[in-house]
Amino acid sequence: MQTYTPHPLILSDYLDPPLLTLLSLASTPQTSPPPLTPLLLLLANRHGLTPRCYTHLPSTSTPLYRQLRQDYHHIAHYNMLLSSQLLRIVARLHASHIPLLILKGAPLAQIAYGDITLRQYGDIDLLVESTSLLRVAHELITLGYHSDTPITLLHNPTCLAVESDVTFRHPNGVTIELHWRLFREKIAKHPTFSQLYQTHTLISLQQRAIPILSTEIHLVYLCLHGGKHAWERIAWIYDLDQLIRSHPTLDWEKAEAFAKEIEAQRSVWVGLALTHHLFGTPLPPSIPYDQTTHTLIQETLTLLNSPTLHHHSYRRYYTIQRYQRRLLPTQRAKLLHLYSTYFAISRNDCHTLLLPSSLRFLYLLIKPFRVITKYLRYRR
Repeated sequence: MQTYTPHPLILSDYLDPPLLTLLSLASTPQTSPPPLTPLLLLLANRHGLTPRCYTHLPSTSTPLYRQLRQDYHHIAHYNMLLSSQLLRIVARLHASHIPLLILKGAPLAQIAYGDITLRQYGDIDLLVESTSLLRVAHELITLGYHSDTPITLLHNPTCLAVESDVTFRHPNGVTIELHWRLFREKIAKHPTFSQLYQTHTLISLQQRAIPILSTEIHLVYLCLHGGKHAWERIAWIYDLDQLIRSHPTLDWEKAEAFAKEIEAQRSVWVGLALTHHLFGTPLPPSIPYDQTTHTLIQETLTLLNSPTLHHHSYRRYYTIQRYQRRLLPTQRAKLLHLYSTYFAISRNDCHTLLLPSSLRFLYLLIKPFRVITKYLRYRR
């Protein structure tokens, strides 16, 4: 039987021993575990793998294990708070007859890990039709949420065209990202909400039906999301592994067709290759693996091992933008990404000054000064 056959790669050529230990702890229950260290706890939290490390380690009475247990209980408690808020919001929007989809978060933890406390996440991601935004925003405000972004932005066609989401916060610490498309960046063609909703599925979360992306689209979305951030968190790679292993009947042809439709094939190939190299995820032989993918895997592992992506700086921003362009299929797509990153109207321009559509040309005059100011701030 044919199997997925990537180019050979030795992880120890790219990753330092602490990261290799973290991978082992996250993926396999330990009977004779390596000693916990402060660095290992830091890396587990940074890469979103604290819950998995905790459940894979035998209980001990050491101070570092007690710290790990405390970290896990804090994550579990917060996840349960997020889930209760999610159920409340879904019920409110359902009662108002507003279609929505939930991205990642508790539903992903449920379908991939079988337990909402085993995945480390920090907010609730809602995806709705752009025409429903104002209604959803008012429902969230009624539930006690507020946004730092003026709600008037949701009236502005220019800002809606360049933005993808707006953030709401609750006094209890819960954050919601309200999306009207999957991504802001030009890292693929943007599927419409109706495209995504017509193939959605329902899962049961605390006996409540929650609408989410179909498994195949979810897989592609996770690959795009990880690639968008240059895979700076190992947990995003592990999510893919757990999703694939928990869905043995996953329709690979549908996933590949959707990736091709939105021109996201390279992002998917790289994401799948990463999860195979790091966690031995079983993949079908139909998934391509060429030299370009291999080079991107090497670059990704090098970035994982460096501090570049863990400090907010202009270098980090430039590195991620460059990585996003490397995943695009054509020179035209790369040029469009370059233009949208550095020259087109951006979300920051809208946040700096909210202009009516009739005055949108003024953004082109304001942008150079804003970009220079941002660069100087990063240089400090």
